[in-house]
This record gives sequence, C-alpha cells and structure tokens, in this order.
Amino acid sequence: MRLGVCVFSFFAARPASASELIELAERFQLQSVEADASMLASEPQRVRKLLERSGTSCVVAGGQLLQAEMESLLALAHQLKAKAVRVVLSGVLEGDRRKVDGGDWQAHLRRCAERLRQLVPMLERFGVPLAVENHQDATAEELVWLCERSGTEFVGICLDTGNPLAVLQDPVEFARSVAPFVRDVHLKDYRLLPAPQGVYLQRCPLGKGVVDFEAVLRVLTNQAPKDLTLHIELGALQKRHIRWRDPSWWDTFPPSHRDDAETLREWMGRMSKDESDKASPVEDAPQRHQESQEFAESVTFMRSVLERIGQGG
Repeated sequence: MRLGVCVFSFFAARPASASELIELAERFQLQSVEADASMLASEPQRVRKLLERSGTSCVVAGGQLLQAEMESLLALAHQLKAKAVRVVLSGVLEGDRRKVDGGDWQAHLRRCAERLRQLVPMLERFGVPLAVENHQDATAEELVWLCERSGTEFVGICLDTGNPLAVLQDPVEFARSVAPFVRDVHLKDYRLLPAPQGVYLQRCPLGKGVVDFEAVLRVLTNQAPKDLTLHIELGALQKRHIRWRDPSWWDTFPPSHRDDAETLREWMGRMSKDESDKASPVEDAPQRHQESQEFAESVTFMRSVLERIGQGG
C-alpha cells in the first residue's frame, strides 16, 4: 500500500501547482499524489520528471463521468504513467439523489453503465483504469453493479472511506463489498453532529471521527489489488447534512436499503449526541494553519495504522 496525498485535502493551504504538491508529498515521505487534471496538465513534462525522480505514483482526478472529456484525461494519465483516472457519477452530495435526472437515479445509473461500456476500447488502448468514486451518491451495490456490467478490469472503484456514511452504509461493510474492484482510496474521516433532519458529517483529522480505518485497511489488504494507493483526502470545510428524517430523501433508494440502514442510523444518531459543534475558522491564516495541522496529524495516524496491520515501511 502506498500512502499519499490528495490535493482536495486543502482549501486555504492548497498547493498552487503539481510541483508544490509533489514537494509536499516528499516532505512527508509519502509515495503518491492525486490532483485534478487541470493542475497536472499545466506542466506535464515537468510533473512526469518529478514523479520519476522521487518514485512517486500519481492518480488523475477527473470530473463527472457523463461530462468529462475522457480521451484527454486518459492521454494525460498515460503520459504521466498514472495508476488510474478517478471519476464521479454525479455532483450529488449528502446522499440527496433526488436532484439527478428528475429524481430517477436508476435511469442515471443506466446511462453511466452505458458510458462505461462505450469507454472500454479507449481504456484498453491507453492501459489506464477508471476509478469510479462513491461521491456521497452511490451505494456499494451500485458501484459493484457498474464494474461487473462493464465487463473489463479497466473499470474499478475509488473508495472514499467517509462517504458511505452519506448513504447510510457502514464504511467497513462498504469496503468489504467493493474491495476486489478498488483501484484507489480516499482516506477520509467524519465526526457526527446532530442535525435538524438527521445528522451532520463534520470534517476532522483521520482517527478523530467514526471511521474504523484499521478494519477498512485489513479488508483491503486481504481482498483488494496489491500496491493500492491510499490518498489522504480530508473532508470539505462545510458540514454535510444527511437528511434521513425527510421521507422523500429515501425515494431514490430501494426499500431494502432503508431496512438495512436502520441499525446504522440509530448508531449515528447516538454518536452525534455525544459531539458538540465547532465553528470552522474563517480567516485565511488560521485556516491555513488548521488545514496543515490536520494533515500532519492524519499522516502520523495513518502511519501508525499501517504499522499495526503490517503495511508500514
């Protein structure tokens, strides 16, 4: 397993270029970086040389599957010898899938499945896999269905460890379901806070929230492909409101999902009562300091987890 950094961990403290991101990875002795295509494409020759010199791997973060210019993304990834191109299925957050295709999420999934099948020849030509992220929208079962439907090893999953909570699935069980298809990992944690219609997901350093990283990584060690990239991607500064108390929130999920989520929903409700809200800093300098400190804490924590499961070094 290769521990790395995703540029989306940072807002006020975000590196200004791919070169700066690689330098950050080197400073923390990390082995991989993930950045958006626009950052990587601004200086591809230099980026490739820096990656090769430092022995750092790379994942290209693309946009939405149905909107992205996939040939240019794959060409860039091929040029950089990237391990994958990460894409998302939608712009949905907070599990609120009612906003897609007039609320017909299943129709949206079918369109995504067709797009993936169309891309197979291009993926095979470039030799770069797609990693479809659970971006607070898809369930584990839906991602597995997309991978199996594609009929190729070049369609896999980017597992975000915090985002299963947004669709009321347990992160460890989610990882167990998708593990054979995982091509990239976003290491994210959340604190749970009480919210009017359910629960808030609040950004925090890794290890300070509710995700059981040791259990997740043990699952991946046993079932996922070897040499997996694990990119620290701390959450957005804004709290995410998971509105499970709104009956219509469930409309895009199958009836069985509500039954399966009942135990987790009760647990999340209990956990949120034990936490108090903390306002996010708004001034640039304090925010930069907080982001840098949270990242450093997360690196230290993840190294300790990897050591415990025999993946250190």
